[in-house]
This record gives sequence, C-alpha cells and structure tokens, in this order.
Amino acid sequence: MLSRWRRTADSEGQVVLLSGDAGIGKSRLVQSTRDRIGAEVAVLRYQCSPLHQDTALFPVIQQLMKSIGLVGEQSIADKLAKAQQWLQMGGLDVAEHLPLVCHLLQIKSPEHRLPDASPHQIRDRLVALLSTQFMNLTKFGPVLAIVEDVQWIDPTMENLLIDVLGSIEHAQAMILATNRDAFSPRWHVAGYTTNLRLERLSGADSRRLIQAIAGNRLSRICRPASRRAPRACRSISRN
Repeated sequence: MLSRWRRTADSEGQVVLLSGDAGIGKSRLVQSTRDRIGAEVAVLRYQCSPLHQDTALFPVIQQLMKSIGLVGEQSIADKLAKAQQWLQMGGLDVAEHLPLVCHLLQIKSPEHRLPDASPHQIRDRLVALLSTQFMNLTKFGPVLAIVEDVQWIDPTMENLLIDVLGSIEHAQAMILATNRDAFSPRWHVAGYTTNLRLERLSGADSRRLIQAIAGNRLSRICRPASRRAPRACRSISRN
C-alpha cells in the first residue's frame, strides 16, 4: 500500500481494495498506512454504517460536517458561512452550489432552497458537485480517501465513488477501501487498481508469529488430560 501511495504522490492515481473477514485487521492496516504517509496529506475518511444503508451519501454527510465544522448548536448564519467557505476553498461557485450543500447538510435556510427538482435529479447534481470538489482538492496536493466497511455502503455513495474512480488516473489521489466481502467489478479500474485479500493465518503461521514475539520465553508442555481424552497441550511462561 505504501508503494501505491508513492505512485499517487507522482500523480498516478491509485485504487486499493482491501477485503477480509471481520476482525482480521483491515482497519489496523489502514491506520498504519495512514500513520506512515505523514501528516502533510489531505485525508478524507468515509465510514459506512449498517444503520444508514438507506440514507443517501451518509458517509459524506458525516465527513463534511466534521470537516466544515458544523455542530448542532450553531446558528444558521454560522453554518452558512462555513458552507460558503468550504465551497470557495474547493473552487466552486457559491451562488450555484450553496442550496445543494444546504440540502445535503440539512441547513434550514429559507433563502437557499433548491428549485423544484426530482429526488433523482438532486442526487445526480450532488454526485457531480462532490466529484468535482474531490478532484479540485487533488490539485493542491496528494489526497487519501479512506472508505471503510463498503459492505454497508448506500447506492448513491457507491455511485459517487465509482464516478471518482474513473477520474483519478492522472491525479494525486488514492482511494483505499475496505470490505468484508469481495468488491464488485464496478470498483476495479484497469491499470491502477490493487486488490488485496487478508486471509486467516494457518496453524504453522500462527506458531511462527508466536515464536517471533515470545522467543524462547514460552515452552510447550504436553500432558495426558484423562484416560478418555486425547493428550492436551498448554503453554507456560518461563518467567
């Protein structure tokens, strides 16, 4: 994953798809990678949730509220100011896009209501806006987008990410996604996708890992458990 990040820094966009069973260490590996690439990097974290699979763009909403700095007790004027600043920093037209952002983040401003449009049209406009904002961000430096637990992703969020995946080949961007299941073919972009699968350790690998950590501090003692049961083995510490 670090080698793929080095390519990203050279404007070779990368997609890394990490899959494996629950609890096998995907998040730990992602965090380790994040820690090692340094602090001078724009990191966007999207956490999918089993409770919000029917909420369009839920991971984006959570990430934006944190990134923009929106909290419940703020006034509408304060929220509008922060949303405007976010649009300006992303090189986006405030007058055109602020009503969409207010709709997405539920900023109840009577002056910034969306014109009449179908839910499908609104979703398409949001996907286009967020995709453009992401690509604009890559012009200022490398961007790492972490998407965790794709098995719970909502359809609109997935469409957004698929749209972004097709645009990052020559951008300073890496999409690092985790999934308990295998990723669908939609996530695989020929030429810059790396598919990694974490498997459980075999018995031999587990013993080698224990030996590497414990060294000669552990000894294996086998003793008969009972006449009816097979011989039982236990490990004890010499210390």
